Amino acid sequence: MSTKSMKTTNKLPFQLSFVAFGVGAMLSFAPLAKAAVITWGSATDVVSTLDVSTNGTTVEAFNIGYEYTGAIVPTPPALSTVTVNSVIFAALAGPSPLTETNGGAYGFLAGKTTGNTDYNSLLNSAAYGGGTGTVDMTLGGGNLVNGQQYEIQLWYVDVRTEGVDTRAMIFGDGEITESSVSVSSGIFGPSGTLGQYTIGTFTADGINQTLSLTPGVAPNAFGNSQLNAYQIRAVPEPSAASLVGLCGLALILRRRR
Repeated sequence: MSTKSMKTTNKLPFQLSFVAFGVGAMLSFAPLAKAAVITWGSATDVVSTLDVSTNGTTVEAFNIGYEYTGAIVPTPPALSTVTVNSVIFAALAGPSPLTETNGGAYGFLAGKTTGNTDYNSLLNSAAYGGGTGTVDMTLGGGNLVNGQQYEIQLWYVDVRTEGVDTRAMIFGDGEITESSVSVSSGIFGPSGTLGQYTIGTFTADGINQTLSLTPGVAPNAFGNSQLNAYQIRAVPEPSAASLVGLCGLALILRRRR
């Protein structure tokens, strides 16, 4: 073997080590995303049970807080499972970090009605907490599938008194460059609105999804994040749905021949 060949060969381990170090350094110092990006729809006023999405299949759906009693009680009754527009919402007392509920004293609809007992129950309760800053919740229960498309629907309702109403809750995806939507708590009074919900979509990049909550800023600022209810649904990928449609069309055309 020539001296020139030996020199070239001996450089290779060093070059590989340098490349490996470079890749390792990039992995170490690259910012890590918390979860998938959520593409949010607009904030929409609560109207009726038809608000509740039935797209795809349910992954999880929760009725959050404690049963409304009209007063603070030492041991507030647990919420019931409710079914709204064929979607079953299981009772969930206080998901971290929203661990406060004021013992059943708050009826967040303030006597207003959606026209449906179960939907009223879903919106009358809530959990809150975390203070004035942004807090993150982990949703999905470890049941999301990487690469699958999902829909997330969130409700924010609080029309107890004038001044408490017109608050805003900002829902986001916890990303470094965050995608978010501002949702209104509703408007107090007989002719006021009942609060709002929003629907977002995301493609899972793991088994859970981060949801960030931030109380609105002045003049609608307040002391804690709040969530009344939410659901996550697995929905078909648009590309997959298009493929099914094209296959169906091809089959129809073939039969016509």
